[in-house]
Parts: sequence; structure tokens; C-alpha cells
Amino acid sequence: MKRMTAMSKKREDTTIYQVVVNSESRYSIWPQDRELPPGWVQAGKSGLHWECVDFIGDVWIDQPAASPSDQDAAGHAGQPA
Repeated sequence: MKRMTAMSKKREDTTIYQVVVNSESRYSIWPQDRELPPGWVQAGKSGLHWECVDFIGDVWIDQPAASPSDQDAAGHAGQPA
């Protein structure tokens, strides 16, 4: 039995994904043929996995968490941005 490498799996993945974003400007990818989870909306890009990941790399500016609970968890509560 031939064992698949990670690279060969990537080459065979023909799934079309969409880039999605949530209310805190966090990006992810999601299979285009599946219903989006609550709180996520399309960000205007779809394509192969690597195309979507490249798009996110170009547009995502990592920002501090927007919600107080996330700030507490990150240790940033009460500190100016």
C-alpha cells in the first residue's frame, strides 16, 4: 500500500474553499459547499486551499482581541492599545 505524503495530499485537494471573517476581523477558510457557522461571513475570495491562505496572508492585519473576555485571556485587559 502506497503511503500518501502531506505534499501529495495537498496536490490532490480540489476542494473549493471560501475565505470567511468574523466580527473581530479574524479570518479563516471554510469549504464553499458547507453552510457557514454562526458569526462568520464571506470575505470575497474563494479558491483552492493555498489560494485562500495566501489571500488571508495579504489582507489580515493581526489586531488585539476586540472582546473583553478575549483581552482578559490574553492578559491585555485595561492596557491601552
